[in-house]
Amino acid sequence: MQGNSLLESFEGLDLSTISEPSRVGITLLGSDQGDMGFTSKQFEIVATPKSREDLAALQQKYFLLHDPEAKAQIRQRIDRAVLHAIHDELKRRREWLEASLDNWQRGLARKRKLKKDYEPSARELKSRDAMQVELGALADKKAKLHTLLENPRAERPFFLWHLWFRHILNAPHRGRGGFDIVIANPPYISAIDYKNAFGDAARDE
Repeated sequence: MQGNSLLESFEGLDLSTISEPSRVGITLLGSDQGDMGFTSKQFEIVATPKSREDLAALQQKYFLLHDPEAKAQIRQRIDRAVLHAIHDELKRRREWLEASLDNWQRGLARKRKLKKDYEPSARELKSRDAMQVELGALADKKAKLHTLLENPRAERPFFLWHLWFRHILNAPHRGRGGFDIVIANPPYISAIDYKNAFGDAARDE
C-alpha cells in the first residue's frame, strides 16, 4: 500500500472509523432554570447513509481480486466512498454548528425576556465566537476536499490504517490485534530544520 501520510485524519477529522456506521451526537435544550440557564440532554444515534458504499466489503473484494484493471476500479470506488463520507461528516458538523448558533441566539433572547438588560458573559461570548470560527474553517476544509474529488489521481493527505489493514488490526494475535513491528521511511527534513527543531541535541549528535 502506498500513501503520502501516516495520519488517519483529514484536516483534523478522525477517519479511523470511516468504514463503520456513523455516530451522531445530538443535544436537546430543555426549559429555563432559575439561573437563566438551560437543561440539556445528550444522546447518540447510529446513522449510515444508504448512499454510502460498504467499505469493509469493498476492501475485502479488493484484496481477493488479481486482475489489475478490476482492482483499480474497486480502489477508485473505495476512494470516492471515503471522500463522500468525509463530505457527509463536514456537512453534519456544519449543520450542528449552525443549529448550535441558532440555539445560542434563541437562548439569549429568552434570557433577555427574563432580564431586559441581560448581557452575555465572557464565557458565553467565547463559546459563540469559537463556533463561528469553526464554521468558517469548515468552508476551507470543504474547498480542500473538493480539490481531491476533482483530482482522482492526486495523492491523498491521509492513510486509512483501519480500512486497509482491518484484518490485522481487528484480529487478535497473541492476545492483541495489530502489527508486531512497523518499519518506516521517516519524512525528509533538512539539516537546518532539524537543528532548529532540536537545538543542542542536534549539535551533540
